[in-house]
Amino acid sequence: MKTPKTLNLAVVGFALVAAALAARADYTENLLVGWTFNSGPDDVLTSDLGSLSNVMLVARDVGSDTAFSANSDGTLSLGGGKVLVADAINSATYPGLANAFTLWVRLRFDTLQTNAMVFGLIDSVSAASGFGHLSGTLRVVSGEEGTIGYYGRTDSGGDISRGSGFMAISGGEFIDIAIRFSDTDNNSSAYDAWLGNGENGQSHGGTWNGASAGMQAFQSLALGRLNSDTSAKLTIDEVRLYDAFLSNEQLAQISARAIPEPAAGTTIAAVCLLAGILGARHRRRRRQHDDAESCNPLT
Repeated sequence: MKTPKTLNLAVVGFALVAAALAARADYTENLLVGWTFNSGPDDVLTSDLGSLSNVMLVARDVGSDTAFSANSDGTLSLGGGKVLVADAINSATYPGLANAFTLWVRLRFDTLQTNAMVFGLIDSVSAASGFGHLSGTLRVVSGEEGTIGYYGRTDSGGDISRGSGFMAISGGEFIDIAIRFSDTDNNSSAYDAWLGNGENGQSHGGTWNGASAGMQAFQSLALGRLNSDTSAKLTIDEVRLYDAFLSNEQLAQISARAIPEPAAGTTIAAVCLLAGILGARHRRRRRQHDDAESCNPLT
């Protein structure tokens, strides 16, 4: 039996819808807390993702440029002297985070500075020049056309970072960045920074070996000016903290969900196609019915 053309078109339309929905599938397993900044002005700094609810980010001044704004497009802009802090996220309350975490952030560097720490888990909120209070952070290694890597400290005081092979970034456009840490067997740890610039992104990191390889205790999750060298202006779109070391594929899935415009466009096009198909079929059947009625001698 010949398949009707409208049925073929309908199958194509449904396939487009299914593909669009699959492209927008989110990854939420092990998601502890997150912020999209899409709430109203009174609660824009309240968490709206993850298993923890109503976790507040608090804005604090640690430098002269204290500019801060919640923008109409669901982003936050921070001056180089502003930091956002969630003290509820600490290693005393969530000790598992000192053994494994992934912190994913979608942001734009409006300015870049060398040796700037711009988000992570920290042991104290200050603009201190030293790095001893930075438990696990993202490090901008050079300015202008910058490079990024992971910087942190273990619970025995060892620095964990690498000195070469950093990933290149540039200011002025939104990018997806994550930092990851895992204490694999109490004698070694894995750490890296991830940059979402491809199907699965790219990463830069290494391993640290020692008698104790857990991460240094921390008191807060923080975004913004985490050390005195930082004066970078940031615009932040979304933040997610997972209590696991996510894979490149899982991070890419998050990034695909966080930029829904192409998938949404595909969905709308598919829905319009289906609506057109169904409308055309309805009109054709109506005409056939009317023609049959007009040819019936008994009417």
